[in-house]
Amino acid sequence: IQQRNQEESDRVLAGLQKIILFNEENPTVARIDDPSVLQSSNPDFYKNAAEGDYLILFPSRAIVYREKDNQIVNIAPIINTQNINQQEATDTSTSTEGTDTGADATQDGTTGAGQTETP
Repeated sequence: IQQRNQEESDRVLAGLQKIILFNEENPTVARIDDPSVLQSSNPDFYKNAAEGDYLILFPSRAIVYREKDNQIVNIAPIINTQNINQQEATDTSTSTEGTDTGADATQDGTTGAGQTETP
């Protein structure tokens, strides 16, 4: 099964490379079996995803790829909120030294430290 999965991933990536250049190594390739589940979690990104499409995750971007049409359905950057939270914590601690606002400032409006927002 693992070999079959690797062959499928290699085939999908070879097709994708015909329409977009990428040099990131070891992307994660997943076949979309139930697009409604993904659409409920992120309707904007997955709105045109269909059964049999592929989700390819790179460190910096996510791509929905339709192999049968050799078409990119959607592409979006991946935002690492851990780096944002760390930067906010650094900015807050240096600008409000001696106050107790640092912890609150890093939690408001963020997904949470250590999480990565993916489409």
